[in-house]
Amino acid sequence: MIDTHAHLTSPAFISDLPIVLTRARTTGISSIICVSETLSDAHAVLNLTAAHPGFLHPALGLHPEHVTTLAPAQLSAALSGITSLLQTTPAVAIGEVGLDYTPRVLSLAASAADAKRLQADAFAHFLSMSQQLALPLSVHSRAAGHHALAHVVEAARRAPVAVCMHAFDGRAVHAERALRSVPEGLYFSVPPSVVRDDQLRKLVRRVPTERLLLESDAPALAPSRGERNEPANLVRAAEIIAEVKGVDVAAVRQTLAENTERLFTKVTPTFIT
Repeated sequence: MIDTHAHLTSPAFISDLPIVLTRARTTGISSIICVSETLSDAHAVLNLTAAHPGFLHPALGLHPEHVTTLAPAQLSAALSGITSLLQTTPAVAIGEVGLDYTPRVLSLAASAADAKRLQADAFAHFLSMSQQLALPLSVHSRAAGHHALAHVVEAARRAPVAVCMHAFDGRAVHAERALRSVPEGLYFSVPPSVVRDDQLRKLVRRVPTERLLLESDAPALAPSRGERNEPANLVRAAEIIAEVKGVDVAAVRQTLAENTERLFTKVTPTFIT
């Protein structure tokens, strides 16, 4: 298994990260993609992944909540900084990027309209960078699933896309519609919270297995609400996918592993099934 989206630089892992990584290995996880939320976090991700070559892999981006809080000059500098790192480091993906239309995040800007404009501009930049650098995107779309997918579909009209919609909380019908418009390169990753989330189960039911991936989003989205999540919990997500699809869990893990290999091509040297 490969964890396609984790925040291992989070303060939640300061005291026991080595134990968390050992637990991940013993449950069959061969690689973890570590995403960043800010420019400083991107540097932390690069340092952490350099200390665990072949197991941890860096994805560099700006979270839409962070984008919303920045003044124009700060945002320009952050975008330039991430872009430079993407061009000069062994990043395997761009992320976490995207849109967040939750009321709390929209209230961080002068107006909701300003927040949406700032996020859309940054997202468009990263979509373009993804296509130029041939790096997949890890996309956040909280309360904005339909809007984020619209950006992806529009980008796909110009050039091929490679996109993972992480922990997608939008309607399954929007996912199905986007998959018809983007016949290749669009995937949806499933976190361990699928154990308790009917909306995610509906997504799993209606999205073809060949378009699903696994993620932890550690330390968030644990199987039990309020608990710290970790990559080892991918096992639970795979079990629920198998249950919903009515197939053997080994077959699910095999298919999702092959999906991950197709999307995150720079992670394949450490890929196992």
